[in-house]
Amino acid sequence: QVKLTYPNVVTISMIGNDIGFSDKLTKCIVGTDSCFHFREDRQGVAAEVASKFDTLVGMYKNIQETAAHDDLKVYVLGYPQLFSIDTQCAANVRLDQEERAFSRGLVVYLNAVIRAATERAGVQYIDVQDAFAGAQLCEEGEKAVNGLTSGNDVLKVIGNESFHPNEKGHQLFAEALASQSINLTKPMPAPNPSKTAPIEGSD
Repeated sequence: QVKLTYPNVVTISMIGNDIGFSDKLTKCIVGTDSCFHFREDRQGVAAEVASKFDTLVGMYKNIQETAAHDDLKVYVLGYPQLFSIDTQCAANVRLDQEERAFSRGLVVYLNAVIRAATERAGVQYIDVQDAFAGAQLCEEGEKAVNGLTSGNDVLKVIGNESFHPNEKGHQLFAEALASQSINLTKPMPAPNPSKTAPIEGSD
């Protein structure tokens, strides 16, 4: 008879792929005009993000309920800012200032929805929004994230690793997780059943 074992700690980060974050950046890259320039377009993306709130809450609760013990710790990482706005970018970015501002606003709202979902479910949110500060694309020095890389994944010329964390980025993630979780020992908060998805632009 096989005895099932369950982890004591779970770390997770998701929603970016579910809303096609990389696909949206690709649209910005291949287009000739600023993407998501119109308010209606940006509102559509925000609504798409907000629609994932219940999915996230359900997933966090399912992880808790599947565990065979009550002291399971679930740490949910948000998303980092990838781009600086008020600086010049290298050729491997190819996003104008408005497009980078859209990306930053999207990350802020993504994280607000993720944080609210963790509070609803009673798991711990790990804030990595500024983890790449000083190492973002369009900043000087070593980067924590890949720029546009060649490959055959998108349009046969763009690699899937584009705009994803590199080794330095993953190290910064690990440091934020260790610090904010007190080396994976921080207890879980009480769930807040009244918590709902935030409205875009609200605090």
